[in-house]
Amino acid sequence: MNAKSKAAPKATDNSKEVAQKLIGLKPESNNKLTDAVNVLTDALKKDPDLYFAWQSNIAMPFQDEAARQNVAIEPKKLHEIANKAAKNFLDVLINQK
Repeated sequence: MNAKSKAAPKATDNSKEVAQKLIGLKPESNNKLTDAVNVLTDALKKDPDLYFAWQSNIAMPFQDEAARQNVAIEPKKLHEIANKAAKNFLDVLINQK
């Protein structure tokens, strides 16, 4: 680690504390960020259309990048993988409370 690097989080820290340490959040900003994430995750849980919109918007960059990289994969399979990855991300996000 260089002199400007933050100390590595301890294995005993929970994921919220680890994230706060890694991005250098100040204690006073924690409530605003927590509130914002709670509003978003609650909305994603309650609104299937919003969830689907976020899933689609997360999945598309994977498909776009695969196309730019000329990845040799059947488009239908890539679509399936990208959507599963996006769904996995969202499910982890909304179930972290």
